[in-house]
Amino acid sequence: MKVTEHIKKAKGNTQFTFEILPPVKGHNVQSIFDNIDPLMEFNPPFIDVTYHREEHVYNELENGLLQKKVVRKRPGTVGICAALQNKYNVDAIPHILCGGFSKEVTENLLIDLDFLGINNIVALKGRCY
Repeated sequence: MKVTEHIKKAKGNTQFTFEILPPVKGHNVQSIFDNIDPLMEFNPPFIDVTYHREEHVYNELENGLLQKKVVRKRPGTVGICAALQNKYNVDAIPHILCGGFSKEVTENLLIDLDFLGINNIVALKGRCY
């Protein structure tokens, strides 16, 4: 269901929802479930999952020059959205920080979300390269 439909359905009543961050690379999704389980009693209409942009790390080389390396510390937003929808039967909404992504990365993300039937997206305005 679209976020706007959830809002209309509430008819002015307060709704409880929350935003989560994907776990740092190398950690598993169980910590997310452990934190969400007690909150599900509030029947959130949707859960927002932040999609983090890449970061840049500079490593010093032996010759003294710096090498720029692109890293993603919190991947997994699309997978977590799918897991939330399946485990809790709740709409999962990726919160996309639209900066630092190429047009191709953005397009691939939207294709993956469409395959999962996710048609709500919260986006923060930024610049795609």
